[in-house]
Amino acid sequence: MPKIFAVSGKGGTGKTSIAACLVRCLIERGDSPVLAVDADPNSSLAEALELTYDRTLADIREVKEPPAGMPKPDYVRMAIEEAICERAGCDLLVMGRPEGQGCYCSVNHLLRGTLSAIAKRYEYVVMDNEAGMEHLSRRTTDNVDALLVVATPDVPSLRAARRVLETARDNKLAVTHTALLLNQASEEPGEPLASMIGELGVERVLRLPYSTAQRSVYEEGKGIPSLPKDDSLLAAICGETLAILDEFT
Repeated sequence: MPKIFAVSGKGGTGKTSIAACLVRCLIERGDSPVLAVDADPNSSLAEALELTYDRTLADIREVKEPPAGMPKPDYVRMAIEEAICERAGCDLLVMGRPEGQGCYCSVNHLLRGTLSAIAKRYEYVVMDNEAGMEHLSRRTTDNVDALLVVATPDVPSLRAARRVLETARDNKLAVTHTALLLNQASEEPGEPLASMIGELGVERVLRLPYSTAQRSVYEEGKGIPSLPKDDSLLAAICGETLAILDEFT
């Protein structure tokens, strides 16, 4: 079974960059290929990984009739395989917008079943989710080994982190472990942030430093693969963060 890491959090906290860093760290230590799943409707994980894609699972769901003579289950399986963007060390699958209530139920069922089957070909799956975790709450994937909630050290971000965790609990998602990744946190948070963090009920809290190189890399139209190896954020994720995830799994 694959080890599934789901990254979620408020927009602007750096969750997509962190998910991309995690993918890079896994690849660099030899755990490739990694399946990167972009489950955020903004679909920015591809850019962060310096990858391109032609089709999303939402595009496949919108196809009402498969090619003549092809059963719909066969078409869906073939289309998902073709939607996977394959690069050295990393395969990317973009979910696109979440499914609407009650639409294309049979196709949605096929999508979920096929995605679960595809995920089993990988040792690691990294999912970049929106704060509402729509794809997780609709059971797009199986058990999540670690839910990594990203926040910055401020009250609005931590409130969003609390809502993410509440969504997981209210929907009774199969989440084995939880951790808060406090991004751009150079020091231990004081009150009231410390109390808010303590009330989240996560197993681990990890502070991540500000990346000095990330902005310049993004301004050049590049992504996480172009970060220097000694970048502070990348080093922290490849080090302590990945070590904690190894403990979880």
